[in-house]
Amino acid sequence: RLKPGQRFFERPIAESVRAGLPSPAADAGPETLTIDEYLVPHPSRTVLITVKGDSMIDAGIHAGDVVIVEKRVAANVGDIVVAILDKEFTLKRLDREKGRIVLRPENRAYPVIRPKGDAEIFGVVVGLFRKYR
Repeated sequence: RLKPGQRFFERPIAESVRAGLPSPAADAGPETLTIDEYLVPHPSRTVLITVKGDSMIDAGIHAGDVVIVEKRVAANVGDIVVAILDKEFTLKRLDREKGRIVLRPENRAYPVIRPKGDAEIFGVVVGLFRKYR
């Protein structure tokens, strides 16, 4: 859990980098940015959760990733949310049908979840961390 007042290390940030053809490096000095400023707009309402499973791989979320979740019950259709179903957490894309919550996985191997009972939104994913090595 992130604690208010704690900050991740501050690092210089380059203006931009192309993912296509190379461009000349910028001559201006770098700005600085902290990870918490960039990813955590509301530290007191933010939790980090490690992802297990592969139901969200087509959204670019993989097992072992750490999602940054802003705790709130209000979420928009299309948001990736952490929902509570039968006292268990699940990570899915939020949809609605006839005013009811529908939770869609981002992996065709998994079924769409149309809760028959209570479904509660715990929070909305606002970012994630992934280690490549």
